[in-house]
Amino acid sequence: MYARKDTDHLKLIDFGLSKVWEPNTKMEASCGTLGYIAPEVLNKTYSSKCDLWSLGVIVYILLSGCMPFAGSEQHQIVCIMSGMYDMEDEEWTTVSAAAKDFVRKLLVVDAAKRMSADEALGHSWIKDRERMLSESCRVDRSVVDALRKFEQASKFRRACMSVMAWSLTHEERKSVVDAFLELDTSRRGTIRLHEMRDILSQFDIPDQEVAEIFHALDSSHCDEVHYSEFLAAMVSSRIAMHDQLLRSAFARFDVDGHGFISRESLHKLLGDSFEGAPVEELLAEVDPEQKGRVSYEQFVAYLRSGSVQEDHMHVVNSVIDGELKRTGGTMQDEITGSPSKLAIKRRRLEAQNAETTSP
Repeated sequence: MYARKDTDHLKLIDFGLSKVWEPNTKMEASCGTLGYIAPEVLNKTYSSKCDLWSLGVIVYILLSGCMPFAGSEQHQIVCIMSGMYDMEDEEWTTVSAAAKDFVRKLLVVDAAKRMSADEALGHSWIKDRERMLSESCRVDRSVVDALRKFEQASKFRRACMSVMAWSLTHEERKSVVDAFLELDTSRRGTIRLHEMRDILSQFDIPDQEVAEIFHALDSSHCDEVHYSEFLAAMVSSRIAMHDQLLRSAFARFDVDGHGFISRESLHKLLGDSFEGAPVEELLAEVDPEQKGRVSYEQFVAYLRSGSVQEDHMHVVNSVIDGELKRTGGTMQDEITGSPSKLAIKRRRLEAQNAETTSP
């Protein structure tokens, strides 16, 4: 379905009959809506290739506005089993030859001869469109900075970002989805290390740092970064931590609805550990007084502390360093020998930062 009437972003819905398929196994349950069902499903022996047939039906409908297999139930079954459908109607006169070929290679009765998902992604009708869309890189410096910042964050902060990722609105996700697709060059729905390295190398990020960023994102340790994990990194700086997002995240941590985050609630949400750190260690980050519980106010203060201040310090220090370099690097007034204004400014900022981040 379209996510909204005014957008071309699609989303999958209705997973009521979905099943995790184990390779090299056959499924037997005959289920689904008849017009979309592959021949082998009707024969009650099929693999994941049945989804490619259903994809062919959907693309056929999108291109022509008609069902490939219609009529009575018996007539539909006969047409599906024999692969009988029509592309000669007026609706198909404006459809490209490549698009027609794409559909034909999906609506193949013999599943062994039907295109696989990888082959479908490699079809000219898909690849040529992807080539046009990818002429400009959709990963900018702000995305790279967000990834680096996520890698440097503490484990509990990363856990918070991961939980927040599940509460993002469509509009918030939309703002970074193109960057994810740019990194997912194989179109597998996940990002591999070599894919991240290829893109981030354009920003002069060393391979070692890319690996560290990748492993920080790969919270499930499956050697690939999923969309939700990528979104978590974007929450750290690309997506604003507004009140509704913070409340939604806190509510997910407060699984018992007691109004605070406890060790028990963290156990229920994260298990015994997150990224190898015990939940007790995670809780200690935001509960320095070891009261065993964290209020919403403490939770918000923790997440909002450091981020803006650290960025501000980074910018100011960069300016000061540049000025010191320009003036020869002195931190003292050349006439009086006392600390220069730049030195005093830096010390004040460091003191303010220490007050903000101290327990």
